[in-house]
Parts: sequence; C-alpha cells; structure tokens
Amino acid sequence: MKYSFYEEERYLQAEKYLSDEKQEDSVGSEAILNSIKEGNLEKSEAIFEKITEVLSEHKSVQPDIFKRKIVFFFFRILRYMEPYLKAEHLSELNALESQWYSELKKRSAELIKNIIAFREIADSQETDPLDESRRYIEEHYQDEISLEQIAALYHFNASYFSTLFKQRFGISFSEYLSDIRMEKAENLLKTSSDKVRKIALEVGYKDPNYFNRAFKKRHNMTPEEFRKRVG
Repeated sequence: MKYSFYEEERYLQAEKYLSDEKQEDSVGSEAILNSIKEGNLEKSEAIFEKITEVLSEHKSVQPDIFKRKIVFFFFRILRYMEPYLKAEHLSELNALESQWYSELKKRSAELIKNIIAFREIADSQETDPLDESRRYIEEHYQDEISLEQIAALYHFNASYFSTLFKQRFGISFSEYLSDIRMEKAENLLKTSSDKVRKIALEVGYKDPNYFNRAFKKRHNMTPEEFRKRVG
C-alpha cells in the first residue's frame, strides 16, 4: 500500500518494523546521543539522515507508525539529555506527529540543532538562556531589537525561541517588549515634561505615530490625555 505522507514514494514495512525488537538500537539512537553530547551538529544530522533512510527502506509502514517511531526516538534523546534541557523541549514532539515526511525530517533536524545549542549554552553559563533573553530585553528595550535578533543571540531558531518564550513566561516576545516600553513611557509621561515624540524615541519607538496608536489601544486614551489625567 502506498501513502501520500512519504511524497517521494518511499514506504515502510510494518511487520518487519514491529517484529524486530533490536530495531531501536540499530537505527543509531545511541550514536546520535553521543554526537549530541559532543556538540557535533554535522555528525548528528548525518546520523539522523541514516536513521530515516533505514526506517524508510522497508516498503509499507503506515505513516502513523513511522511518526510514532520518530517521536519515541526523540523522547529517548530528551530523557537522556534531561540535565541540560528544559521541559519545553517536549512540546516539540507534538509538532512532529502532524508533519509530512519531508517536513517531519526538517523539523526533526531543527530540534536536533536546538538541543545541541541549548546544551552548549547550559554548559557555558549558569543562568538560563530564556531568563537571560528576558533580561536583555529589559536592558535594551529602547534599541531596535527583534525576535530574530534575540533568538540568534542565544543560538535559537526564531520560531522555536518564540514558542519557548511564550511557554515560559505566558506572553509572547512582542507583547513582553511592548509591555516594557509602555511601562517606561507611562513613567516618563508622569515624571517628565518631555514631548511625546521624544518619549516615544526614548522607549524604542522610532515612529511616534505608531507609538500614539499603540498607547491609545492600550489605555483607550492618547499619551497627552494620559499625562493630563495622572498629572
């Protein structure tokens, strides 16, 4: 039977996959675990490519079985890497189950990269990279910073960093940055006589008109109206 999931006419054989109890070790889980611990991304990617080739060699395994195998494979990796990783990584396993074959391989490769990056960061510093990223935002809110920039600074894929940030702090990166900037703006409106345009620039808004719109959306009043009310 053929499954469109594989897209490239590569299919697996359920009977052989399910009956071989030694298959788990034969697909290289221990080898990739060692390469991840070494921080060797290129080697890890090569091993994972071989793993998917082995699983896709067999000719008719159902897509759900193949995906469960991949998820279980990563579950083992994350379990062994627990001293270095956070629980948020487990959420990535759910995303793997819904991917097409080519997309699943791509997302799996990104997960391997993120695991290695997180481990390297954990080894090199005592503080948590997500906490560090939050502190960086708090210290540089007035600069022109972006999700992609912060993610790269802490060696994360931007999409993955966005997911982890929201899971950890219960708020998105953009919302967190906006909240900090607005709080700083509110304080300046209360305590200074600076013009609204200057305050907007001081808290990181290069476009004063955008600042006015964002402020009104948040407070249901303009910055000038806010200043009069609290002054």
